[in-house]
Amino acid sequence: MAQEQMEADIHAHVLFTKPDSKHAAQRKETTDSDDSLAFWEESTCKELEVPYTYQNVAALIIHWAKHLDEELECKEKSEELHQLFQTHINFKSKILELHNEKPPQRQLRHALDTLALDHDGTCRSNLLIV
Repeated sequence: MAQEQMEADIHAHVLFTKPDSKHAAQRKETTDSDDSLAFWEESTCKELEVPYTYQNVAALIIHWAKHLDEELECKEKSEELHQLFQTHINFKSKILELHNEKPPQRQLRHALDTLALDHDGTCRSNLLIV
């Protein structure tokens, strides 16, 4: 009896996973659904102990001063990204322009500390983008 059940289970599995079967098409629809994706995201967040959504999001956009970065035009791209974050996505955003009047490492460290102090929340409740 156990052998017959095992063979029946194998047959059902082969039918279900066979690429041209109608069962495989149904399985693909279910797998690709928004509900499955939402369940995956929620389960992953629960297992990793991170929030499913963030209470606040803040971004620090960094670029070199124009006289140090003439070819890349990072200042313009940084301003575009800043506008996108603030206007379209409603994230808090700040631009840091690194120059060579003070050590860039210290400027960066100060900006990162300020970002964390101003926008970091309870354990993993906020997202900080650099």
